[in-house]
Amino acid sequence: MSKQLVTGITGIAVGAGVVLLALSLFKAKPGPRTLTIGIYKTASACEVDFPVAVVSLARKEKVAWQSQDADQDYTVIFQPSAQTSCNDSGTPFGRGTIYVPKAPATGTPPTPGGDLPINKGHYCYEVFKGNYQTTPAPPSALCEDPGLHVKD
Repeated sequence: MSKQLVTGITGIAVGAGVVLLALSLFKAKPGPRTLTIGIYKTASACEVDFPVAVVSLARKEKVAWQSQDADQDYTVIFQPSAQTSCNDSGTPFGRGTIYVPKAPATGTPPTPGGDLPINKGHYCYEVFKGNYQTTPAPPSALCEDPGLHVKD
């Protein structure tokens, strides 16, 4: 009887080990992330959280911009930039201009949905203070110039 008990306990232990191993191999992959780039005013201009951002096309990572200022909206325009001698053109998205609304006066800004890149490569973009979706942005509204790199 004790031999059967030891055999039974050994079987249960081996079975539990196999189940734990199988579960560790089939961990759920995290969903695609959204990289949120904050834009904010400084004493002399405006800047972004990340001077250069990298996202993965293969992992379907999104990019979103969010104003940190309750009194300032922004426009992100994908274009070559003389400010940083970035000559890459085009957009990783289906559009080259992205409007970024003001932050709410109180509370936490809502999390932006983000845009999913459709092309890989390095892209120059400039950030302007104000809404320039339909009119050309004046040089005086230009913020610090960042860049976006989409890999994979």
